[in-house]
Amino acid sequence: MGAISDKYVNEFGRVPTAYEFFSVLKRGGQSVFTKRETDFILKAIEFAQMHTEEALETGARNAHIVQDWNGNTDSEYVDYVIHKPSILNAYPTENIK
Repeated sequence: MGAISDKYVNEFGRVPTAYEFFSVLKRGGQSVFTKRETDFILKAIEFAQMHTEEALETGARNAHIVQDWNGNTDSEYVDYVIHKPSILNAYPTENIK
């Protein structure tokens, strides 16, 4: 994970929910939100869902299968694996602004 998410994973033991994330930012972790704040959080959730779906679909479309010889030259031992960078780099973070 990236440095930003590591900070919150260390605190929660996992990536926090939107409500947990915003409660950390609000007055020392209070989880009581005004209607306006709740509406903002719901829009943030919608925004995150939209980008998550698009990132997953883009990653699936761009996934490449490559040969992994595992140091063997005998074609009998070749494995076919998904090229992880082809998925992880498919959806640029610049799209999330």
